[in-house]
Amino acid sequence: MLRRSWPVRLAGLAVAALLALPLGWGLAHDDRGARSLFLGRPLAALPGAATWAGDPHGALRGAAAFLEDRMAGPVPATRALARLRYHGLGDPGSDAVIRNGALLFNAASDAGGRLVHVILRRACGRPDDGGPWLAPLIANSRALAAALAGPGRRVSFLAVPGKPVVYADRLPAAVAPDLRAACLSTRAAPELFAWVEALTAAGIVARYPLRRFEAMRDRPHFYPPENFHTEGMAAHLAAWDLLEALKPGHPPAGSVPFAAETRRSDLTPLIGFSLEVAMAEPDYGPATPRRAHAEEKRLAELLLPEIPRGRWLRVWRNPAPGATGRAVVFGNSFALYVPQHLAPGFREVIAVPNNALLGPDLARVIRPLIAEVQPQEVIFLMNDAYAVRFQLEHFRVALDN
Repeated sequence: MLRRSWPVRLAGLAVAALLALPLGWGLAHDDRGARSLFLGRPLAALPGAATWAGDPHGALRGAAAFLEDRMAGPVPATRALARLRYHGLGDPGSDAVIRNGALLFNAASDAGGRLVHVILRRACGRPDDGGPWLAPLIANSRALAAALAGPGRRVSFLAVPGKPVVYADRLPAAVAPDLRAACLSTRAAPELFAWVEALTAAGIVARYPLRRFEAMRDRPHFYPPENFHTEGMAAHLAAWDLLEALKPGHPPAGSVPFAAETRRSDLTPLIGFSLEVAMAEPDYGPATPRRAHAEEKRLAELLLPEIPRGRWLRVWRNPAPGATGRAVVFGNSFALYVPQHLAPGFREVIAVPNNALLGPDLARVIRPLIAEVQPQEVIFLMNDAYAVRFQLEHFRVALDN
């Protein structure tokens, strides 16, 4: 039997401790709300004793998903390795991100790795259950509009085109052929166009500005290539496409000046280091919205005081003289990025991104918030295809409860 000397053992322990640093940091600084909001789903839970006893293989997969969801990369060695992989090797440095040059895609799998590239599949109209989704989507949209509209209050819908559809022809080679074909098919003939037509025929404003996104997609800094969410110019186009429909005579999208800005990529938590992104931010002049932190605090304490308000509530105010009207926006994580660009069309916009909220929490927010602030517009906003279907069903069920 080979016996190792104490220096070898000590060196082995030192290496093991170094490799454990990222995981240890992630578990000690586990901001579950922020991570869940980014991933668009609850974090994987640690399997319980019953799972270990009855399905040990499943428990191992669940434990791996638990650790992976909490793995952090803020320690210098891990950041340096991530930078080397990204800049030196052309590797995005994470299984949850795939890359075609500077164009990055969020390709995360679901908890436990049961469905690979789940975000791409959902964006390209491939529901997890494989069932039809267009008819339920139309029914849920009509039900929400009927339940929440009233005298002086209108309900509208905005589906924000996502990167997998807008850049379907530029998906990385890692994407399976059938999924690539689904994304190309979705881009060529989106079923969401039929959703828009059905709601429009019922007198409900619904927008999906995919063709406008396609026309702009090669403009520098339009859709930040290293981002998952729309920011800057793309977020402006989505918001103002809706404003044009809600407010006849509103200035068209793109009629304001843009200034170059550098920000951190929203995929940074998945890549492992702070990746800078160049984008173009609109200059709204006197109508440039400002965060109303005091009103956020008031509403949060009124409705959900136990959940940190920064995870689920944003209030934007338009300081321009003569600004009128109030809108409440319900949505997924895209409601963290787009509503501020709606604010130039109103006096106040209140945004509720629901990724950090469970069904019972939503049930405590929707009607009470509307009753409290009395908006003229209620807007449901999220990214395209499966996200629209799933999120609107989520809101309808919460409303029914």
